[in-house]
Amino acid sequence: MKYILPYFDSEWSFAKFRVQDTRTKVGFGPDPNSIIVISYEGNYYSATFDPILGGECKRDLFLKIEDKTEPVQN
Repeated sequence: MKYILPYFDSEWSFAKFRVQDTRTKVGFGPDPNSIIVISYEGNYYSATFDPILGGECKRDLFLKIEDKTEPVQN
């Protein structure tokens, strides 16, 4: 694992998608060449990358996830 992390920080990684959020979880999306990013700040991003050229990903969707639950009354 320690060898993988420097790759993602490198300018030489295949494709990049940058967000301003502090902590995120990333996975491949349902569409070809797509990724999904969910942040701890409640942001949802969907992006695609060029499978041949790589480079910067193109943001396709941004949503702000809001907590609509009612507080628990004691």
